[in-house]
Amino acid sequence: MQYLTDVLRRLPAIPPTDTAALETLLPGRWLQIHPEHRLTEREEESREAQARRRRKRAARRAATTA
Repeated sequence: MQYLTDVLRRLPAIPPTDTAALETLLPGRWLQIHPEHRLTEREEESREAQARRRRKRAARRAATTA
């Protein structure tokens, strides 16, 4: 939420030709500038979901080869 609020506040003041300033608004770059807004819980959830998907894929592969 903080990301979107900041981007929407800053965007009107940035000229469209100022690509360097626009690039600072990209999510990854913005997060480097504002690390206090990193949601570690969401990162953990994402890693857990990825691990579940990998296990499911491995199980499907094992079932088709058996």
